Amino acid sequence: MHDICLNVHYSAPKEIWDMIGEIYRSMDYWCGFENGGCPTWRGDNIELCASVEPGGIQISGEMPDEIWNKWYSELKSKMSANL
Repeated sequence: MHDICLNVHYSAPKEIWDMIGEIYRSMDYWCGFENGGCPTWRGDNIELCASVEPGGIQISGEMPDEIWNKWYSELKSKMSANL
């Protein structure tokens, strides 16, 4: 299980959320917006979901550690470069 919180406030402007959506879609295992619009990634032993919480973007769920380490590193890199 993994559970992270990224420091992106829910009041960020639309262009930021559009950029985040593009980054989500570029990530491996992307499945789309499921369960009421939650960004979701799925694969073998993989089920991650993102939500916007008062503390920031929360991404939680299951992903094997060896995949997570690469996936999360790529996500942080893309978010940092674009935001």
